[in-house]
Amino acid sequence: MEKDTEKTEVVFLISRNPYTHEKEAVAYFPKVWWNPCCHTHTAYMHNGQHGAATEEWAAFCDIPDESDAELVAALKAELDGIGYNLTVLDSLEWVTDKQKWYEDLHTAQANIAKRQCA
Repeated sequence: MEKDTEKTEVVFLISRNPYTHEKEAVAYFPKVWWNPCCHTHTAYMHNGQHGAATEEWAAFCDIPDESDAELVAALKAELDGIGYNLTVLDSLEWVTDKQKWYEDLHTAQANIAKRQCA
């Protein structure tokens, strides 16, 4: 991959392997569509593992803390090495904003359902 000439926004998150429960760093690209009709964006894990992730999934991943610094640094170095020119977004701010948005959405959906069933 050639070096990006434009900046790509990324949010670093922590996911847990469902089988081993080990932490894994994930790079989530909120402005890079994987499949717009399925509402999925591009995500990346180690060793070239590009894939799809929904914004809602990303919003409820763990926020990296100090104990995750090495995981995140290794993933960022890998992305830099394959040509990404990254703008790293604040994970706490991004996740907090998205969680509130989804909570408001779910509350609105529940209120609509109550009115329809009343």
